[in-house]
Amino acid sequence: MSKGTDEYLKGMYDAFKWSEFHDGLRNLLKEGQYDAYRVIDDEVLYVAMVEKNNKYGIIKYYSRGCFHTILPAIYDEIIVDWTKFAAKLNNKWGLFDSNGEQLKPFEYDTDQEALEAQLNKKIN
Repeated sequence: MSKGTDEYLKGMYDAFKWSEFHDGLRNLLKEGQYDAYRVIDDEVLYVAMVEKNNKYGIIKYYSRGCFHTILPAIYDEIIVDWTKFAAKLNNKWGLFDSNGEQLKPFEYDTDQEALEAQLNKKIN
């Protein structure tokens, strides 16, 4: 195949995945799994913040309507920092990576403190 054909096919695949991602999110609402969603990234990572009963979580789309829960919808608030998620639970903030692994415990008063604690860990 020529380079132009390869680029065309990749573009078609990306458009198809984008469409599947958005259709899948709408289906999750219809099924009552979540009350609302906000797309975080629909070009590379295919990640969305979801809301259920005024609690927030993060999900990632893989393919064919398959979503993986990165963070369950149990948090009072979530702040997204591209590769990290600061989450608030019981008035304290903790920090998670893009796979849902906890980087910092829920012991910080602000999301910024949790992010700075992780940054200081990398610097020191």
